[in-house]
Amino acid sequence: MMKTEATEVAGIHSWNMQKPRPGRSGPLDHGLVVNATNALSWLIVVPGIRLLITAHDRWITLAGEVDRDYQRCAAARATRQLRDVAGVSDLMTLKPRIAATPAVPPSQNA
Repeated sequence: MMKTEATEVAGIHSWNMQKPRPGRSGPLDHGLVVNATNALSWLIVVPGIRLLITAHDRWITLAGEVDRDYQRCAAARATRQLRDVAGVSDLMTLKPRIAATPAVPPSQNA
């Protein structure tokens, strides 16, 4: 059975899913999710994104959609620099962009 905790700070949703087991990895993983959520809430370049943040054995996983690639890089960098983080898995994707279409259809040569 997995234990799940949810946190929301400044529009960033995070869930900590961990196996209940003895040792210090449970509370440490929960603290890492809280710290990562707080760090991402302070980033100006990633306003209002919705990320899934999980931690297991000091390894943070970021999943969700961002508008731009620099937002993805900034989020991964901010969580990678946190204390006690062993690593970061970046599963974030870019939102699909709408292709621009011409306002006037091209003329057809008859």
